[in-house]
Amino acid sequence: MIKIENFEKLNEEYCPLYITSIEKGHGSFLTFTLTKGLQKDNFNATLWIYLTDWSLLKDGKEILNSNIENSIEYTKIFRLINQNKIIKIIKIGLSIIEIYFDYHIKLLLIGNDFYEEEDEMFIFYDFTNKQTISYSPKKCLYQEVLS
Repeated sequence: MIKIENFEKLNEEYCPLYITSIEKGHGSFLTFTLTKGLQKDNFNATLWIYLTDWSLLKDGKEILNSNIENSIEYTKIFRLINQNKIIKIIKIGLSIIEIYFDYHIKLLLIGNDFYEEEDEMFIFYDFTNKQTISYSPKKCLYQEVLS
């Protein structure tokens, strides 16, 4: 495990990231399939929103959150995000992460007492470079090599 001092390194190295698909998993889990450009390229990555609550905002107004179970709402909102791009990821507080997209859309990750401090709020899988970049309140931002 290699600790990353701040989110600027992550943003400089990877952003913008273009979203080619988004899926809802079990509970609050979200999976974004990502590429570096609009055209299919050799970069292959996934952002997994994992053990955290989240809220999706457009123009500062909540449009979806991790407690909503209505699949029709997810489908409608995912159309808005799909083919969009992640502009930057920012740590606001120990258990608060903001992921900014185009068109004034923001995904707010919020840790809560249900999850442990060492639980990852997100895991970014960079399959091209065979590594992950993860964040948890206890371990902070860190990189690991995939075997």
